[in-house]
Amino acid sequence: MKARQISILFVCVLLGATLSSFLFAPKLWTVDSKNSKIHFVVPARNHCGDFSGLICTFKFDPLSPAGSYINASVDVATITTDNGGLTTHLKKPVYFDATRYPKISFTSDSVVKSNNDFIAFGKLTMKGTVHPVRIPFQFIQNGKKATVKGTLELLAGDYNVGKKSPSARDHVIITIEVPVTAQ
Repeated sequence: MKARQISILFVCVLLGATLSSFLFAPKLWTVDSKNSKIHFVVPARNHCGDFSGLICTFKFDPLSPAGSYINASVDVATITTDNGGLTTHLKKPVYFDATRYPKISFTSDSVVKSNNDFIAFGKLTMKGTVHPVRIPFQFIQNGKKATVKGTLELLAGDYNVGKKSPSARDHVIITIEVPVTAQ
């Protein structure tokens, strides 16, 4: 009789653990690539521009971000700036080298809660160079729809995009706004 009670207890614990991992597992969100915005500014050079064509897998639960992940990339050839000549120039080997390095990608290692927002820690790959980065972001949810808004700052020269500037004239601010829908 006692063995049967232990067996039933074991089954209940196992079932509870399975259900809780299912209920609290991060959700897969569908990314609206068409309406996503990836904007960059190079303040010292007074230039700005955009990338399009975001491809992203976004698995996230704002109540339990520990198992979340982000895997995203953009096509370098989609770059546009406020100056047509600059747009063409940025695709050349001295900058992004769009032919040889067609994608910029980010893969998260972890996502953590930070006050009311979140931080995605991961690796950014650009022009064949990989560096760890942290991307603070907001997750603004309204029912099954949400918007992810984040900012990343980097030095382009660290990724061999142009030359490294001792005075940080290669400082770039990237803002991201991505609409998502719960699956």
